[in-house]
Amino acid sequence: MPVQVSNKAIFISSRKELSDPVDMALKRHGCEIARGYLNLFSVSIIRKQVERTKELSLIGAELVRFIREQGAPCAIILDGRIDCGLGHASDPDGSNLFKSLLLSCMILGRQKGNDNLRGNFLFLAADPDVERLKDLTVNPRLILASMDSQERDISTVIEDYSRNIYRFGNRFYIECVPADRPAADLLASVDRFLNEIKNRENLARLKTEGAPVDTTSTEPAIIACRTDEGAIILDGEISAQNPGAYEEMVPGELYVIGNWTSKTQLLVSKKIARMVLRGIEEITFEKTSRIIINITGKSKIDASTAASIAGLISKDLKDYSSLVIQTNKENGFILKNSPGFGLIQKQIRLKG
Repeated sequence: MPVQVSNKAIFISSRKELSDPVDMALKRHGCEIARGYLNLFSVSIIRKQVERTKELSLIGAELVRFIREQGAPCAIILDGRIDCGLGHASDPDGSNLFKSLLLSCMILGRQKGNDNLRGNFLFLAADPDVERLKDLTVNPRLILASMDSQERDISTVIEDYSRNIYRFGNRFYIECVPADRPAADLLASVDRFLNEIKNRENLARLKTEGAPVDTTSTEPAIIACRTDEGAIILDGEISAQNPGAYEEMVPGELYVIGNWTSKTQLLVSKKIARMVLRGIEEITFEKTSRIIINITGKSKIDASTAASIAGLISKDLKDYSSLVIQTNKENGFILKNSPGFGLIQKQIRLKG
């Protein structure tokens, strides 16, 4: 049976002032700090346990118990450096607690039925540790290289992930944010981290289920554009709406806002074709011009969108040689797993 994801996050920090912004960010996402597992919450209790046993295996076992009872934690958020009681000689950079938790996830994920287990780790780093920890998040080989075990079975797990770093990156998301910042900044950083977890979960779901077909959305997307003077054009007409709502748009580029899905694809592609062929206010699209159509987080697409784009490129706008479809990772993955992608892949550009 696949591992379920809990709405509880593990939070381990000796800095009480970090608790509120972390808790607030989690609640925005329907999650909360797991306070009922003291060996995964209280640094003082963890330290006492480790000082008594001289090892971290009890903490790893507690994480396994948490996963079996609650499901996988939605996130593991911890100080970038934790004195867990092993002493400076054994744990000079205070990372052994993190590595113990990570290793427990790595081992558990190898067991039958746990293929979907993911680990999402966020370091709350004091300023002196930020650069070092960011290096680790960018190059996870450094993390794996620092892990070892006298037990052959565990060493094999570490070696396997070291050889397949792409698989490690799919299974484990590790990020670092500065903790020595105002509470509002930390809250925003944790919020971004949690949003990225959702994006990664959506991508993983697409990999197993394929691109969905939306048969319910009937309101076609608006095609928006911003002129050099700041005027906002919606579906070919100057809008009276607040231009500030569209200030992130690049002048001269087209933006799909709303549904470009199975029941709206024809209308949306015709809107785009009409705006390109006729031009928009002072904007004229030459046949040799680079025309950028943005499919962003404000766009909703499905398995029919790639074929719709292919028809737009090959028929309505066949004389325009430099069309670019610019999109984000999630929408890019939907397009890649949809019929017709082979006809448009040269036009796709990922952004962000």
